[in-house]
Amino acid sequence: MPIAAALILALVSSTPEPVDGFEALPGASCFGRLALDPSNPNVLFEYSFDPAELHRSDDGGVTWSKLTAPAPKLVSVVVSPTNSNTVYAVANGFYVSHDRGQTWEGSGDAPAGLNGRLIVDPFLPQQLYVASSPVPGGPLFGEIWFSPDEGIHWTPRDSGIPPGTPPRFLRPIVADPNRPGVFLVGVGPGMGVYMTSDGGDSWVLWSTDDVSPVGFEAGSSDVIWGKDDVESSPVVSMDAGRTWSRRRIASYPDPNPYVSLFLGDLVPDPVTPGVVYAIFIHSQPFLYQDDLLRYTPSTGWVSLRDGRTYPSAGFRDIAIHPAGPTVWVSACGDEPVTYRRGPRPTSERSPLLSRRVPRPTRDVPVRGDP
Repeated sequence: MPIAAALILALVSSTPEPVDGFEALPGASCFGRLALDPSNPNVLFEYSFDPAELHRSDDGGVTWSKLTAPAPKLVSVVVSPTNSNTVYAVANGFYVSHDRGQTWEGSGDAPAGLNGRLIVDPFLPQQLYVASSPVPGGPLFGEIWFSPDEGIHWTPRDSGIPPGTPPRFLRPIVADPNRPGVFLVGVGPGMGVYMTSDGGDSWVLWSTDDVSPVGFEAGSSDVIWGKDDVESSPVVSMDAGRTWSRRRIASYPDPNPYVSLFLGDLVPDPVTPGVVYAIFIHSQPFLYQDDLLRYTPSTGWVSLRDGRTYPSAGFRDIAIHPAGPTVWVSACGDEPVTYRRGPRPTSERSPLLSRRVPRPTRDVPVRGDP
């Protein structure tokens, strides 16, 4: 079929494109990112950057409720692993909700222009980290910010990472789920990977490879997956991030000189060792075609669409529940779609909810819905 005819067919189609093993559900917004509730598999949030939109589903993605975003330019949303009512957000500042995203309050102590991906310390969940990149009118180089008390107070914590020439920018921080205080961060342009073993008090150059670590393999502190920021391809380290090797997709690169290839999201399965999911964007002039792939050591990369690509299905984000095998993928064709793979969520709470940290008192005024 000619490309033009295929594109027209895709645009008028109202049926979500098939993805092997996944159930297609209504999406909340086009190209939204996903945030899962670690203690409740029924709850997930979908959010977008610009325009800033925020939605929540309480029934495993079947239906969605629109919420008010805390601020424009919504970069990151994270649900507290110890309290489902507490939701954090980064949007040129830090915000917290204590009613599951209904209302928000800002932290007056957060740095202006805070805009990176937020992570929660897996061993001390009251501690938060953000690798923030430069913004107009803000810092000239990326900074790592740390909060010891759920976002009430913030301090810089990037000692040992040089400013860089040109000024550095930081990729998202990755926490080792098996060793307390161990974090990795990729630093660009071309500055390598830095590691801390003391919760960020000091950082050391760990690898000179220009990669972005994205996650540890299940049950391992040695196997780490990442993105090659030069060739936009999956990479893996077998020695805790010291050295990296590529895990190419067999059908790429395409011999067509007019085709550009980009690695989108890359997420290791947090439960099953060796399993990784990835979004690969295969672009041609006037046409973008996305593919969703799954990697195992025995099969290598396998397309979950049998190698088919559809211009009407733009994949955006992958999220895997930390306590079970459910995989979520946000996408957008002629309408938003959320793909779900795994058992249907139930009303049972996750075994991850094993400890609660008392919420610090706050004296910051609450921002309600406008």
